[in-house]
Amino acid sequence: MVRRIVLKLFCVAAIVLSTYLFSALVLIFNPLFYAEIGADSETAKELTTQFVDYLRSPSFAAAQIPRLTEKENSHLLDVKKIIFGLQILLLLMLLMLVVLHNHVMLKVLLYSGIAIFLLPLLLYILPFDALFLQFHYTFFPQGNWQFDAATTTLVNIYPEEFFMKFFARIVVHGWMIGSVVLYTLNKRKRIFRFKHTFSITAKV
Repeated sequence: MVRRIVLKLFCVAAIVLSTYLFSALVLIFNPLFYAEIGADSETAKELTTQFVDYLRSPSFAAAQIPRLTEKENSHLLDVKKIIFGLQILLLLMLLMLVVLHNHVMLKVLLYSGIAIFLLPLLLYILPFDALFLQFHYTFFPQGNWQFDAATTTLVNIYPEEFFMKFFARIVVHGWMIGSVVLYTLNKRKRIFRFKHTFSITAKV
């Protein structure tokens, strides 16, 4: 009994995490998205293209983007490692869901759809500044993410407001996926009820 509950909770967590990881990764690798949320100057577009090309390359050498300082290029390498780790995590979550597909029943999907909606609302209670800082302190403890706006390019092209919009767009994409999950469940429920009612009527 306990084992089944744990496995179902794990499936819910895996579905929710996979949803938002997928949303984030789709946006990260889309250069047009950066322009949509503010990085729309010619300099920003050029830098974004170079950044996305760097993320797509198989090399894990430090970035060599001419417009950026050595510290900024070093930070991009750390960012690439984090994104690669997220890709691996997404793959593992999906593989686990395939292995545990017998536990991914309607109730699990229902709870996952609800959690997809509620999780961002809980995060919105916290100040974005605090979340932003904690994220960087956790994943970039070496401190090469702190830049002087007067002398560096990254912080001017991608200010904190840019990441607020980025986070909001990930949430919207997640909600869209959650809506599809809940809509599909509702439709399947109606079909099941119709078949059940029809079978009872036929017997009578």
